[in-house]
Amino acid sequence: MQSTVDLRLSVALDEQAQDERKIRDFTEVSGFILIQRPSSIRTIAELPVVKTRAFDMVSDGKIFKVHIPQKKRFLVGDAASQATSEKRVDRVRPQHILEALLIDPPRENEKHYFLENSREGGRPYQIIHLLTNGAGGKLTLSRKLWFDHAGSEIVRQQVFDGSADLVTDVYYSDWALEDSLPFPGTIFLSRPKDGYDLEVRITKAGLNQSIPEKGFILEPPKGTDVEQIGDSPEPNHSPEPNQGTPAP
Repeated sequence: MQSTVDLRLSVALDEQAQDERKIRDFTEVSGFILIQRPSSIRTIAELPVVKTRAFDMVSDGKIFKVHIPQKKRFLVGDAASQATSEKRVDRVRPQHILEALLIDPPRENEKHYFLENSREGGRPYQIIHLLTNGAGGKLTLSRKLWFDHAGSEIVRQQVFDGSADLVTDVYYSDWALEDSLPFPGTIFLSRPKDGYDLEVRITKAGLNQSIPEKGFILEPPKGTDVEQIGDSPEPNHSPEPNQGTPAP
């Protein structure tokens, strides 16, 4: 996947604030999303008009890297670690976007499921509950996949942690076809525990296009301090003498 997108990021500024209108900082940018199964993603965002980079994020499923040029920040961390920073913007992770865009079929550990028929807002849905074996063999809710009963399209995906608390809530709409492949034109991702929402509008899908390996390499520019997030991850490749590949 090599898509041209519009991104709208909403970050909660104050966890204790009561008025949602006052605690949200909205940033709207255009950019590109590169994805290669099973776990590689790069998200490049450009500021409007001036077309300079707002942020650049990459993950291979093991390590994530985030570059914010205007603030001269470069974050590196373990993709599996939980975000704990008090700064909500530091909790945005490329692998969260990957999980939202690539809707997995039942995973290896999701061996149990049941089907629920539901109705919300006057529309009927079929909801598949995917379960995993937790501590002591107890079944734990892993994901919910919502299908529109009329069109059989996936309209929502909810992801839960080991305590069955909601960590990711994704809505899908504006489904279209490219080369007979269906894709959602609009994806709305919410991470309630991390305090941010992200809307992705795909303007050009670019499905099943080849992507060079360097497309997923991102290294800190000279003079940029590297901030370690969480435990130090193992390096996944030797440093490259570049600042990342240009946007497609």
